[in-house]
Amino acid sequence: MIAPGFQPLRDAFDDLLGARPGWSGAMAAYHRGTLVAHLHGGPDYRSDSVQLIWSSSKGVAAIALAVLVERGRLDPDAPVAEYWPEFAEGGKAEIPVRWLLSHQAGLSSVDGGFGVDDVIEHDQLAKRLAAQEPLWEPGTAHGYHALTFGTLVGELFRRITGGTVGGWLAEEFPDLDVWFGLPESVEPRLVPLFTPIGFDPKSPVVRALLTRDTLTRQAYGADFGARIGNERRLRAGEVLSVGAVASAKGLAGLYAACLGGLLSPATLESIARPHASGHDLVLLQDTTYGLGFQVSGGTFGHDGLGGSLAFADPSAELAFAFITNHMPIRGFADDCTDALVASLRGCLRGGPGTPP
Repeated sequence: MIAPGFQPLRDAFDDLLGARPGWSGAMAAYHRGTLVAHLHGGPDYRSDSVQLIWSSSKGVAAIALAVLVERGRLDPDAPVAEYWPEFAEGGKAEIPVRWLLSHQAGLSSVDGGFGVDDVIEHDQLAKRLAAQEPLWEPGTAHGYHALTFGTLVGELFRRITGGTVGGWLAEEFPDLDVWFGLPESVEPRLVPLFTPIGFDPKSPVVRALLTRDTLTRQAYGADFGARIGNERRLRAGEVLSVGAVASAKGLAGLYAACLGGLLSPATLESIARPHASGHDLVLLQDTTYGLGFQVSGGTFGHDGLGGSLAFADPSAELAFAFITNHMPIRGFADDCTDALVASLRGCLRGGPGTPP
């Protein structure tokens, strides 16, 4: 499906998949609340295919926290311990929610490390994180909480609401194809992941991953590769960092809902404003985080392993999502969607009634 005036987006999508033999993917875009594009392609995708979206999951979890902010149940400047008393251990009594959501809390790992089962199980890792002393002075620097982010925000959500983010999604958005805790009935629509051939040894992040006792290695201590990604236990659990499953239309629809009244302009400004920016102690490059989201120029969202991406741009009244079963050789997020997003913005500039 492509709306009038958006044909260049189809061409860019076809070019993307055509340049990457074997890839499958899907994208969707909403403008001013209307679906203007819903495309799929490659050997494995159908119009209703769903996919594990890796770290784009963090954006979904962050939306749930943003709704709590919107409804007055969560104050970003209040101490985390106000909602989760045990979190005060380890000298963390004064860490505000804002630092937790913007990767400034120094809790990208725990002493002794953790594994896949710890992340999926949640409860014990949450207790260990509550007792953990920060790995750097909170608020002075930021480092991507690659896997612990989900446990931290998931426990915060549970303490405030008594429920889970997955339960909230199912209750508030029953018609959107976005899940933490994928129902077995949806499994036939799931597309398996490709397994990467290897890693790029020239990448500084990969070198840090292969080096003992770096913050990078500690943060990625649990091996969430294609093998685990293709296991039912990850999809069935509520792994808020990397375990969401979604269709492109459902994921874009969730971000469109944020712009369509779910969040007020004041909340949108708060979550999309940079709260941490500069050198990332874990990713070893410059990053910018809002309240749980990657942010840039008022746009908020999150990318994920292999090339998944979802974001909303309030000023352009735009929501976008791309999903894929590809896992890149270098093992991290992929900028494959750059041309798609540029084409989409070009269509908006050229469309009737749209801003220049």
